Amino acid sequence: MTNCALVNTNLAFEYCSDIDASITTEITSVKNPISGKITALAIGETIFDDPKIDPSQTTITIGNQEANPND
Repeated sequence: MTNCALVNTNLAFEYCSDIDASITTEITSVKNPISGKITALAIGETIFDDPKIDPSQTTITIGNQEANPND
């Protein structure tokens, strides 16, 4: 996904792997992505509540700043 807009998107990328997404809008929430890169204008909430998912396998960048998925 390159230069895509996600409107009112909640629980995005749940259980997706090998993500390569560049989103031009705010994502309401991202939940349990398995691996890849997500770049978005803003993300309201990042949820990692499945102990089988390793947050370090997903790089999340908000605007121009990499986010720590454990925050």
